[in-house]
Amino acid sequence: MDFDWNNAKAFIYTAEAGSLSLAAKKMGVSQPTMGRQVAALEESLNLPLFERTKNKLLLTPKGRIIFEQLKQMQTLASETTLKAEGLSHNIQGSVTLSVNQLDAIYRIPSFISKFRQEQPSIQVQLNVSNLKSDLLEREADIAIRNVRPSEENLIARKLKTESIFFYGTPKLLSKYDTENDKALSNIQVIGFEDSAYFISYLDEKGWAIADKNIAIKSDFQPFHIEMAKQGLGVAVLPQSIGDSIPELAQAFKNLGSVFELELWLVCHQELRSSRKIRYLFDFISRELGEK
Repeated sequence: MDFDWNNAKAFIYTAEAGSLSLAAKKMGVSQPTMGRQVAALEESLNLPLFERTKNKLLLTPKGRIIFEQLKQMQTLASETTLKAEGLSHNIQGSVTLSVNQLDAIYRIPSFISKFRQEQPSIQVQLNVSNLKSDLLEREADIAIRNVRPSEENLIARKLKTESIFFYGTPKLLSKYDTENDKALSNIQVIGFEDSAYFISYLDEKGWAIADKNIAIKSDFQPFHIEMAKQGLGVAVLPQSIGDSIPELAQAFKNLGSVFELELWLVCHQELRSSRKIRYLFDFISRELGEK
């Protein structure tokens, strides 16, 4: 039997996601490619691995057995790679850093410029996504996150706590009595695609925002800023970023921050003994941590 690990990975991701489209998005390939890889594994094993329903792919009993075996292989392969990387004392090479969209544009460029001047032998590869990267699966070596990780095999260092505010153009804000929280009933907000979760989150923090207040929806945060600049609504932004954008101003200052967000630096514990990864980890901690 010819065993292709790429096909096996496609099967694992599809089994975990329950659909080819979601798995393809996570792996960064097209849905047809994902489908071909899963079909190729089924053909090589001569086993039906999925029951194809209308809305979801379900593992067959034999598919469940194969999934459990391949998942063990994947974990072992990842741990082996991590241990090998941890044993490396080479200061040269590439390190992958996972950051969200706003950090990639407003924080990281100047940071990388300074880092490259200090350590030009280390290449920084940026993984930009608002989704949490899987460090064990080597989607990244280091990640900057807004939530403290719960996994025991991850090392985390808190960088700081950020204040998040609403930001809009002075012209837009002049239409509202931003000293009065009743103005919130009329404010227009640039929101996220999952507006129900977004509204619920704001509600938990004491901000009475309803669906009618969501002017535009997008999961691409730089778009939020550009729409806010056009005066089409207010965007929620970290203070350090929002204050740096000359076209925008803080709204509802008297009400305090919308919420507080922690900033965490995370890597797998096996990688802390890798000189190049430790170097970048410590550099980020110095540059982005509380001064």
